[in-house]
Amino acid sequence: MTEHRADLRPRPHLTARLASLVALLCLWAAPAAAQLESAEDVTLCMNGNVPQETFSQMLGITTYDGASIERRMVIQMYGRRIGERAINLMLHVLRPEELAGTRYLLRSGVEHDDVRIYLPSLRATREIDGEMVWSNLWGTDFSYVDLKQIFGVFSQAHVAREDDGMLGDRPVYRLAVRPAQRNASPYGRIISHVDQRTCLALRVDFFAPDGHQLKQLQLNPEILSKEDGRFVGHEWTMQDLRTPNRRTELHLGDVRYHADLNDAAFDPRLFMTVE
Repeated sequence: MTEHRADLRPRPHLTARLASLVALLCLWAAPAAAQLESAEDVTLCMNGNVPQETFSQMLGITTYDGASIERRMVIQMYGRRIGERAINLMLHVLRPEELAGTRYLLRSGVEHDDVRIYLPSLRATREIDGEMVWSNLWGTDFSYVDLKQIFGVFSQAHVAREDDGMLGDRPVYRLAVRPAQRNASPYGRIISHVDQRTCLALRVDFFAPDGHQLKQLQLNPEILSKEDGRFVGHEWTMQDLRTPNRRTELHLGDVRYHADLNDAAFDPRLFMTVE
């Protein structure tokens, strides 16, 4: 598989931190970005951070119960942007050993998303639908729908602008996302606080239909990078407010681009065969 980057070795931790710091210093010294007028404009700006090319990233997911680690996972994620507002993802679990080889295929659709899981122990693929689409993945605090918020993908939802505001010292756009009524969503609305400089969601608040808050997703604004003109957030924390002692941290690695990734990676009949 040919990749555009010459050196795909993981960067040393310190080097990555220094690179992120330099990028941030350049970013926050830059003049303010032009104000966006509509929810559509903000959504398109967020989607602009998703590569046009097929890409991959390593995901490290750690779930904590209090101070103790409950689960730790390593996942290879492949993504392909579909038009301006959709994304297909294929998640390949590498660790822990008991889940290794498990794969999820997540394909955005107009009416509904197509979600499938491959179970290596059964050598079988299962379709996931209804309420299971909204359930937490692998015992973490992330559902499939929650993962899409990282990429600013709001398929099958109505998106509206709310008043702009501040999050700390950063000006943000606020988007109110309401899932379509036909979806069996536990969320009545989702509020995304979008950084005006980078078009990354700095915080996402998830509310039940009755108005009480269920979850909160936060990006660590100190760990960002800019790759090929696109901003990437690398450290996210999901807090399920119904279980206040638990949290899940998600770490995204460097973006890698693939010019010739086989279409089979996103084919429901073949995604389990791609290495």
